[in-house]
Amino acid sequence: MKRLLFLILSLATICSMAACGGSDDTDGGQVTLSLNELTFPAEGGMKSIVLKGATADKVKFASNPEWIEPTAMNADGNSCYLRFKASATDSYTIRTADVEVSAAGSVHHVSISQDALPAPDPEPILTEAFAFGQSLGLGWNLGNQLDAVDNWSNPGQVVASETAWGNAPATQATFDGIAAKGFKWVRIPVTWQGHVGEGPDYNIEKAWLDRVEEVVGYAMKAGLKVIINTHHDEGGGEGHYGFLDIRRAAYDATLNDAVKAQFAAMWKQIAERFRNVGEDLIFEGLNEVQDGGWGWSQGANGNNGDGGKQYKCLNEWLQVFVDAVRSAGGENTTRWLAVTGYCQNPTLTAEHLVLPDDPTKGRLIISVHCYDPSDFAIETKYNEWGHTSSVSATRNGESSIEATAEMLRKTFVDRGIPVYVGECGATNRDSQRATAFQQYYVKYFVRCFYEHGIPCILWDNGAKSSGRESFGFIDHATGAYINGSEPLIKGAVEAASANGPSLSEIYATAP
Repeated sequence: MKRLLFLILSLATICSMAACGGSDDTDGGQVTLSLNELTFPAEGGMKSIVLKGATADKVKFASNPEWIEPTAMNADGNSCYLRFKASATDSYTIRTADVEVSAAGSVHHVSISQDALPAPDPEPILTEAFAFGQSLGLGWNLGNQLDAVDNWSNPGQVVASETAWGNAPATQATFDGIAAKGFKWVRIPVTWQGHVGEGPDYNIEKAWLDRVEEVVGYAMKAGLKVIINTHHDEGGGEGHYGFLDIRRAAYDATLNDAVKAQFAAMWKQIAERFRNVGEDLIFEGLNEVQDGGWGWSQGANGNNGDGGKQYKCLNEWLQVFVDAVRSAGGENTTRWLAVTGYCQNPTLTAEHLVLPDDPTKGRLIISVHCYDPSDFAIETKYNEWGHTSSVSATRNGESSIEATAEMLRKTFVDRGIPVYVGECGATNRDSQRATAFQQYYVKYFVRCFYEHGIPCILWDNGAKSSGRESFGFIDHATGAYINGSEPLIKGAVEAASANGPSLSEIYATAP
């Protein structure tokens, strides 16, 4: 009997020792984790897992890095929550950690990873085109002036007339005032309709060409670079009066040949008149050529349905322009020539413009226009824009402008082809808050494109009003500020300079 009792006690002691030894088993025993892997986004955050078999006071952590903050919190019964808080990463590679968790004699490991930041865009390639663009500063348009047309005095006739749309004649004071305000160049849109004779010579009326030359002279005397073009000579839609009817010419080879003959004759005459004027005068062949649908035309004859016929036709016209100017000799052999895509839309330009063959290499520059979003910039449907806007339709405006500028830089500037925004801006408003958003938009826009090596030319039609299409900032006769535009102009001039505020600094000033 004593021997049996001894055997029973011995067995009990062995079992007790075995149980105690199991509590130190690093395989976990009865202590378990609901997860042993966690992944955090780049911006960080907080995630929890459940530990069963021990309370929070029994938990210890080890080997956790500074960017992980673990905490144990009691749950129901003999279990607890393990909460892991990850800080935001500043790394462009995935970072990992292995956090050791010990509780009630059991040791476990939680594997943690955090996503990397998106790879940054490469720094702009500092091509000559990039440097050239940044050197030009802010430009100004003498809009609705030499491009204005009288199409009502003589029914059936369209005649370019400087004062037809309400602006007084430009003077030397106009351009002296522009230069004094910090502008570096001016675009002088010119419409030639009503001043061109019949074929085959298509002689340009001397008096009109004299006036164009006189106005160009005012600007150059003020120390400004100058652009002239053919402006409202395009046809195809309401408000488009001229012979450059791309919708018809794209389908009619005979008409297209006639258009090219007139276009070549006109540009050769213009180039010959200015053959002794140096590179501070730039020729821009065309303005917003399109079929009246502003790049959205559908159907078999529209730009989105004709299989590229209109784009091909426009590229042919650009080649005619380059050939005509270069053939005029003198300074024209090396002059900067600006070429334009379909309706000067940035995306359509990038997708469909084919650079003409030019015997003078590296002297072509691309011109686009951008008033995005037009509901804010032109139509005044909305009076707020950007990340502080109360209007959801315009709230992400900065990212859209940035995307356009980046696309143009990568498509052209990084390849050594300069680009400028020939028209941009936002109409005048009639309230203090709306005007604050207008000024913010213009400053942000100009700086954004400047940082991509793309200079901007502010559209100004001289309108002494506010609301839709009211782009009057400078008096076209005197060069003085109008419509309280001084803060807007000063901000834009500053944004287009090497010493101007960064884009992030401007972003922080949104109304």
